[in-house]
Amino acid sequence: MTRIRTPMTAVDRAWLRMESPENPMMIGAVLIFDDPIDLPRFRQVLEDRFLCFRRFRQIVEHAGDRTFWHDDPTFDLDNHLQVVALPGRADEATLQSFASDLNSTPLNPNRPLWQVHYVDNYQGGCALIVRIHHCIADGISLVRVLLALTDDKPGRHLHAVPPRNQPAESRWQSIQRLAREWRHTAGAGVEQLRHLAHNVQQDPTYPLQLLRTGSRIGMECAKLGLTPADPPTPLKGALGGRKQVAWASLPLQNVKDTARALKGTVNDVLMTAATGALHEYLREEA
Repeated sequence: MTRIRTPMTAVDRAWLRMESPENPMMIGAVLIFDDPIDLPRFRQVLEDRFLCFRRFRQIVEHAGDRTFWHDDPTFDLDNHLQVVALPGRADEATLQSFASDLNSTPLNPNRPLWQVHYVDNYQGGCALIVRIHHCIADGISLVRVLLALTDDKPGRHLHAVPPRNQPAESRWQSIQRLAREWRHTAGAGVEQLRHLAHNVQQDPTYPLQLLRTGSRIGMECAKLGLTPADPPTPLKGALGGRKQVAWASLPLQNVKDTARALKGTVNDVLMTAATGALHEYLREEA
């Protein structure tokens, strides 16, 4: 009997390989609530709507130069959901400092690469500090996961879900799976050849166009490689491993109104504001 494992994509493997003690590659979020969250109900929400995404129950396995996902045989939600209380006044600065400590600490590589800290009794309510490794998903995908945890109306009933234990894969099933993967890869290759033949039939100069495109890409890569280093700025320097977390309150409606007036998007406004802030900082420090 063999374990079912899934090859990690090249993009996700790149995020994983960028991990270092000086630069933990995780996506962090701080969610602040006016009222405390009922912990048993929150656990059930995670079980029903978060852990239904299989990746959050899987660990990373290395085999030579390949990397795989496979189900964690000892998965326990208590290893990923921690309940804490802040010391002292437990104000915003204290929460930011605690979030900075967490985001400066790598996730445990022997467990699924995510963790949630429930901060109890924060300013009369509570806070959640969520950390998920970038190799699991990108920011947009994780926003969709976050939205899946919420309802547009309060008081929705949560239904229990059946256990997700997967039976071990037999040797014959493993052979069948590998055969399907090879067949899929071969089919994709044949389809690409068909497209190439069709394009050549329609335009005999198509291979020459491909060659020219490849040459332009090669030239661009060479330019990037030979480009001189950026000038020194206060933002450049060796990574120290310490991440500083901070945030500012900005009403979303104001951002939307600005975007609408300038015929842009919310992202346009936020990126422009961030760019302007960096520009002013560099001018002041020059």
